[in-house]
Order: sequence, then C-alpha cells, then structure tokens
Amino acid sequence: MTTEILKRSLFAQGQRLFKAGDPPVCAYLIQSGQVDIVIERDGQEVCVSTLEAGDMVGEMALIDEQPRVATAVAKHAATCVVLTAIEFQRRLERSDPFVRAMLKVITKRLRKSDTTLRSSGLPPPSAKQSAAVAHGAR
Repeated sequence: MTTEILKRSLFAQGQRLFKAGDPPVCAYLIQSGQVDIVIERDGQEVCVSTLEAGDMVGEMALIDEQPRVATAVAKHAATCVVLTAIEFQRRLERSDPFVRAMLKVITKRLRKSDTTLRSSGLPPPSAKQSAAVAHGAR
C-alpha cells in the first residue's frame, strides 16, 4: 500500500477557487473554513449554498468533464485538499464500473435540473434550503 500526500491550498476570505465556465482542473475537499457556491442570476451574484469542512466542491466537473456551472468563493479563510482531474480519473478508473456509471447518471441529471431551474424564471433556493437538500433534511 502506498501513502499519498495530496496538495493543500489555502484560500483567503473572498478568494475565488474557480468561476462558472472554467474547465475542470481539480476538485477541493474542504478541511476548514466555508465556501460559497455562487451563480449569476439577472446580472447579480446569488449564493445558492455554503459548504463547510468535510464537503467537496468541483467534483461534478471532474465526473463529466464539463465546464463549471457555478463559482466557488471562500466565505471565510479555507483550507482545502486538492484532487487534480488526473488523480480523480485514476481513482475513478479503479472503482466499480457500476459506481462509475451511477456517478455519471447522477451528474447528468443534476446538470439537467440546474439548466431547467435556471431557465424557469423561479428564484434560486436560499443557501439554507440548498444546504437542507444537500444534507438530506426534510
């Protein structure tokens, strides 16, 4: 068994991890701090979710190799473990084919839902509502 040391990145309050439209270079596992997920709606930036220690951000783009759909900004200083696209693909290739297929299907459905919600004209969910959905609250 090999021991791998993954790179960590420190982000100052207000520093951007990535922006909507960026290519999928890496994902981040938040070790400390908080990261806001921001979308543009009617020319305004709207926070749709706040992630914290233990959450991952940027993984969807690595799964389906599509550009980022949102911007990630450090709400407070944050320390994140960096998982590069190459390392992610290497780990994904070693996983069960069923799990790989399931991740791709779920990501495709999430992107479709995101597109539908953005074009619906409905206001985006509040950060509290998004967090409740992300964490399985009813």
